[in-house]
Amino acid sequence: MTATDAVSTSIDRTLIASYLDHQRMRSMSPRTIDRRANTLRLFVDAEQAGLSGATLDTVEHFLASRTAASTKRAYLSDLKSFYAWALKRSHLDHDPTRDVDVPKVPKRMPTPLSDDDVRRVLAAVDPGSDLERIVYLCLFAGLRTSEVAALRTEDIDHDSGVIVIRRGKGGGDAVLPMAPQLSAVLLGLPPGCVVDVTDRVGVSYRINRLFRRLGIIARPHDLRHTYGTNLAKVTNGNVLAVRDLMRHSSVATTQRYIGWSPDSAGIVASLYEREPPAPPS
Repeated sequence: MTATDAVSTSIDRTLIASYLDHQRMRSMSPRTIDRRANTLRLFVDAEQAGLSGATLDTVEHFLASRTAASTKRAYLSDLKSFYAWALKRSHLDHDPTRDVDVPKVPKRMPTPLSDDDVRRVLAAVDPGSDLERIVYLCLFAGLRTSEVAALRTEDIDHDSGVIVIRRGKGGGDAVLPMAPQLSAVLLGLPPGCVVDVTDRVGVSYRINRLFRRLGIIARPHDLRHTYGTNLAKVTNGNVLAVRDLMRHSSVATTQRYIGWSPDSAGIVASLYEREPPAPPS
């Protein structure tokens, strides 16, 4: 490393530390802060110019080295956030991300489990086990794996029939209605964490292991897709209600989770019920 590189690296580290302090001051969620910190450090390690010397070309080179379109888009968003802060505070005088085209993310179809696979999953978990609580929290409340790991018994109110999610995605709290089936599974637990795994990686591992045992090809997050899809079914496609129960900020996000339409079957079934129009005379 040359003396110039060392100075550049030192500047980058100072900038990153100040930026992360700013994020904490804004009360951004720890998960968001950790993700942005990781993005910035990856960029500094990958690109010799670093953050302070980056250009449009170095940003595009960094993004091009990633495979998944969603990863490229997330990294670009994190870099844009950093440079907007750096410009506003006059720490830097340029924004190399300004003219970077946003990577196109292909539209993904919802991936809920089939009704048969849901029955198999519910039948495969041992009553009273951690795995049973994990599966029920995902299928009957739509919790994310990180939220399952963080849930504590004091956040469960059986009398009111609600669960309080503390510091969920985005850092906010939320109150969710609790299905009777879920309440029965969570009843009588000792104080403390609801499951004995302390992070989303451990929760995901338990679900993946169950899927492999049952021969189900799916991701842990597909349990949340299943929750959203079945909410749509029982509400006859009330997307606003589903959005609120899934705690999304926009209907567009919710629609990516719903693998069902209330009208599609009827529309297709009635295609040829009417007499075809008479040909012109």
